[in-house]
Amino acid sequence: MSGERVLVTGGSGFIGSALVEELVRRGADVTCVLLPPDPAAHLAEVRQEIRICRADLADLEAVRDAVKAARPEAVFHLAATGVADVQVDPALAVRVNVEGTLNLLNALQGNYRAFVNTGTCHEYGGNEPPFREDQDPRPELPYAITKTAAWHFCNRYHRTAGWPIVTLRPFSVYGPRQAPNAFIPACIHAAQVGRDFDMTLGEQTRDCVYVDDIVEGFILAATVPEAIGGTFNLCTSREVPLYRIAQVIVEQMGHPIAIHRGALPYRGGEIWRLVGDNGRAREILGWAPRVSLGEGLRRTIAAAGAHG
Repeated sequence: MSGERVLVTGGSGFIGSALVEELVRRGADVTCVLLPPDPAAHLAEVRQEIRICRADLADLEAVRDAVKAARPEAVFHLAATGVADVQVDPALAVRVNVEGTLNLLNALQGNYRAFVNTGTCHEYGGNEPPFREDQDPRPELPYAITKTAAWHFCNRYHRTAGWPIVTLRPFSVYGPRQAPNAFIPACIHAAQVGRDFDMTLGEQTRDCVYVDDIVEGFILAATVPEAIGGTFNLCTSREVPLYRIAQVIVEQMGHPIAIHRGALPYRGGEIWRLVGDNGRAREILGWAPRVSLGEGLRRTIAAAGAHG
C-alpha cells in the first residue's frame, strides 16, 4: 500500500493503532479521523508521520470535511462504541455504530478502491459454533446488534450501488495496548504486581487471535480484489478455555501468583463457546494466523513489562 491515501477511523484504539503503525511502515499516506478530545496516546510513535482530522462520526458535515481532506483510496472503519461494555447505552451505540457508519459511507459516496468495515464475532450470537459467515446473525447485546445493522447497510450499498465494501469479524483479539480490564491484560497485571488472580472456573472457551495477525487480515481485505463484497472471520479456529490461558500466562511469568478458579461467579448470559471457522479467509484472502497463543502471550507479556 505504499503511497496510497488511506483513511482510518478508530486509529487510536487497540487494533487501530497497530494497523496505523503497519500502514505507515508500508509507506501509506495515512489520515486518522479521531474525536476532538482523543489524546491519541497509542499513536505517539507515528504522530509525525500521519495526519489527524478531528471529527465526530455522528456529525455528517464534519465527516464530509475529513473525507474531502483525506481523499482516500482505501478506508479502514474501526471506530465504534461498546466494544467491551455490555451495558452500553443502546441509543449511543446506534448513534455511533450505525449512524456514524452511514455518515462515513454517505460522505465517501463509493469514491474509493476498498472500504473495510469492522464487525464482530458477537454478531453470531445464539448460533451453534464454530461460527461461519453463512450463518444468519443472531446478535443479543447492543454492541453486536448495532454492528449487525451496520453490516446490513454495508451489504445493501455494495449490492445496490456497487460500492466496494468488505466486512471483517475479528474474534478474541489480544496483544499490546488491549484495554486493561480485558481478561489477558488483567491476568498479566496481577502477576506483575504479585496479586493472586481471582476468576471464574474458566471453562468458557475463546478463539484468541494475536493483534498482528488481525492487522494482516485488514490489509489483505483492502488489497485482495476477490474480497470485495465478502464477509470474513478472522480467527484461529481453535478454542482454548480461559483457565488454560491464565495458566500459560502465570507459567510464562515464573509462577509469581496463584490462580483462584471459582473465586468469581459466572455472569448471567455467559458466552460458553466462542470459536469460528476461518476457511473463507484462508481461501479468498490467503490469510491464516501465524502467531501461536504461546508466542502471542510472550509478546504481550514483554510489552506489558516494557510499559509497566
